[in-house]
Amino acid sequence: MRRPAPGLALLSVLLLLTAMLVLAVTAQQLVLLGALTTRNQLTLAEADANLHSRTTLGLLLLEQQLSAGGTLPALPDLPADLDYSRLGPQHARLRVQGTSPALARELTIALNGTHLSIIGSH
Repeated sequence: MRRPAPGLALLSVLLLLTAMLVLAVTAQQLVLLGALTTRNQLTLAEADANLHSRTTLGLLLLEQQLSAGGTLPALPDLPADLDYSRLGPQHARLRVQGTSPALARELTIALNGTHLSIIGSH
């Protein structure tokens, strides 16, 4: 029986080690990609939650500043990132700026008695 050449055994071991290294690097890259994806999703969810809370704050502040006659205020006291424009005595538009232009919300609101309701959202 012939013995395999010593160089062939060394070459086989080197190929096996190279394959193991490639698999380890690939696994690390997949873990890194998963972590980055999760971070981006959390950042987007945080920005959306912030936008929602700013929208709610704007509606509550407007509702608090309703005039005694049951009309929307002409110039309400709102935070700087909330743009308000009155469309009529019972209708107004509220634009909430997000952290980016893609994360902005524009609402058309109507006065129903002493409460505001959203009749349109863009």
